[in-house]
This record gives sequence, structure tokens and C-alpha cells, in this order.
Amino acid sequence: FLGTTLRCRHCAPEILDFLQHPYNDVKEAALEAAVAIGGPEVEAHFLEMAHSPAPLERFLAAAALGRLGAERFVHELVQLLHDPVEDVRRLALEALVPAAQGDASIHAALLSLVHDPSAPVRLALAEAAAHLAKTDPAWEDHVATLLEDPDDWVRVRAMETLAERRATRFAPRLIPMVQSDNTLLAIKAVETLGHMGGHAAFHALLAALANPNPDIQAAAERALDALDTASGEMRP
Repeated sequence: FLGTTLRCRHCAPEILDFLQHPYNDVKEAALEAAVAIGGPEVEAHFLEMAHSPAPLERFLAAAALGRLGAERFVHELVQLLHDPVEDVRRLALEALVPAAQGDASIHAALLSLVHDPSAPVRLALAEAAAHLAKTDPAWEDHVATLLEDPDDWVRVRAMETLAERRATRFAPRLIPMVQSDNTLLAIKAVETLGHMGGHAAFHALLAALANPNPDIQAAAERALDALDTASGEMRP
């Protein structure tokens, strides 16, 4: 209440002390209040925590610095992208996305996570890439790189982004996935081609009607119906 409602700046030291409380819900409330108060004292405290040997303190710092103004704490957040704790890396990544617009150094830092050992971190990168591609078409190429990710859900998110963008130039990368033994990926590839449209996608979907997997056949039928509705391109 003192932080989020009254923004009681002289209460900052007491509120920051609650970040050491043993209960997570108290820590969370203290974080919310401290961010709401802001100011040099709060910022200095979280900057110090960003270099703490304690993983939880670095986690809290990553959460706070992004909300206090990621563009002012890029150096610290980029350092946290290489933290040994995956949740710290993920939070730092998410914090940097709003500050990444037009900043090549942040883009390069984010792309260093393409081969991160943690699937949740790479999934967060896929989400970030989807956001950044809305204003920077070059990110479509980075999204396409994630089609080769070892984690199914990262690949699914990449396909969803390419579908949203109707990035037809990547259809040749998706067509072989229609024949995947992984039904989830094959169906998502079919759905993505249906959203993309174009001749290559259309003919790949026609071929998918003969797939021995009935679920893939059904997905292809739905995708072709959607193409017919959207473009008037009727099947022979």
C-alpha cells in the first residue's frame, strides 16, 4: 500500500528490506511497491542486486530493472542474459524487448540466445522475435532460424509468427515438415501454410490430402478451405 498507492519514497528502505523476506508473496509485494516508488535509491539497490552472488537477488533485479526503464539499464540486463540461472536469463530477455527497437547491440545480444541450453529461454526468444518482427522485417529471418530448434514448442511458436506475418518466402522451409513423423509439427506446418497462402503452399496442401495420417489430412482440408475462402483459389 505504501509503495503502490502512496508511493511513499521515504519508506523505500523498509520496503526494500522485505525483498529478503522468507515468503515469496511478501517478496513479490515488496518488488511491486519498490518499482512503484522508483527513484535513485531503489534503482541503486536493484543495480547492486544484479551483481549479487545470490540467484534470487539477480532474479529480482532482472524483474525490476526492466520495469524501472530497460533503456537505462541495458548494460546490466545484457549481462544478465548470460546468467547461469535460466529464469534470470529469461526475465532479462523479456525486459530488453521494449528497448530493442532499432538497437543493433540489443538485437545481437538477444540473438546470442538462439542456442541457449534452456528451452523456456528459447521459447521466450521466439516470443520476443514475434514482437520485434512487427516493426523490423529482418526479424522474420531470425524467426525462421527457430524452425530448426530441438524443442517442439519453440518451433510451433516460430511457425505461428510466420503465419501471422504471411511470410510466404519461408514456405519451402515448411513444406518438408508436413511429412514429419511428429504429428504436432506436421499439423502446425499445414496450418501455417494455410495462413501463408501462395502457390507453393497450395500445392503442398493438396499433396497433404494424401498423407496416411488422418489428422494431417483433416488439417490440410481445413487449410485448403481457408485458402479458398480467403483468396478464391479453388482446388481443381
